[in-house]
Amino acid sequence: MNKARYNRRIAFTLIEVLAGLVLLAGVVAMSLVAISNHRHSHVVLRKQRSALLVADALLAEWYKSSSTLPVPSSGAVGQNPEFAWRTRRVGTQQVCGIWTDTIRLEIVEYSTMQSETLPLAAVDLLQRSDLR
Repeated sequence: MNKARYNRRIAFTLIEVLAGLVLLAGVVAMSLVAISNHRHSHVVLRKQRSALLVADALLAEWYKSSSTLPVPSSGAVGQNPEFAWRTRRVGTQQVCGIWTDTIRLEIVEYSTMQSETLPLAAVDLLQRSDLR
């Protein structure tokens, strides 16, 4: 009797094998999605880092050549053709009794440079206001 029960349960049933394959397929699919998201995040972070370096170089160049920033303006980045920059005045405020303009420098991808495009990097700067 013991021998008959043992021989009956040697292999998996078809349902058990299919359930295992479905679980394995789910794990593989979730792993592929996670790897894809990681690669996309890595590409975006690399572009953002490059955009910050471009913004730093632009600011250094502008401060060497003149005392004011070009506002509002936009253009291509000379040394890095995949990026473009744009500046705009975002507000005026008084800081320690001095009226200042808040100017935002944005670095965007050159191929998608439209007004509603989200910037890869943005820097807000204060500049003495000539209005008051």
